[in-house]
Amino acid sequence: SGYGMVKNCCGGDTFMSDVLLRTLASTPSDDASDPHGTTANNIWNFTSWIPDAVVINLGSNDGLTGSREELIPAYNATYLDLVKSAAVAYGEQTHFFLACGPGTDAYCDPVRWIIGQANAMGIKATFLDHRGFACPDRCCRHPGADQDWQMSESTIKQVNAVMGWSVWSIYM
Repeated sequence: SGYGMVKNCCGGDTFMSDVLLRTLASTPSDDASDPHGTTANNIWNFTSWIPDAVVINLGSNDGLTGSREELIPAYNATYLDLVKSAAVAYGEQTHFFLACGPGTDAYCDPVRWIIGQANAMGIKATFLDHRGFACPDRCCRHPGADQDWQMSESTIKQVNAVMGWSVWSIYM
């Protein structure tokens, strides 16, 4: 997508933090005074389905290194607000898994900070490690099919361990 939380890697005015409320993420605001808003007919009905767990991996497109390190406070605040909004919408039973990796680990420390803040507020949040998965040549930090498979298996193991679930594979 190229969407970041507070800065996109590849241009555009829509951020991932804008799309939380949307049924269709790609439908932009029609209000010129609020370009990050959501149109009334595109608001997701959070009561239509309540998940036990939510996996979020946001930060690689913000590029929080070098000249962009000054974005970390805004990234932290925006990401924490997104998690708080999702927790209010879904309820206290939902557990959030906030991931870091595989393309970069530059946002792992901010993600850990967000988890600490969320936990202090009573929101169930856990670090989901997506680091260490090799990227094929010329991948632009995007994993290939083999890496996606490995990440899905790793995610299942990590989520199962926290949630106490017994499902061990995506192909059971």
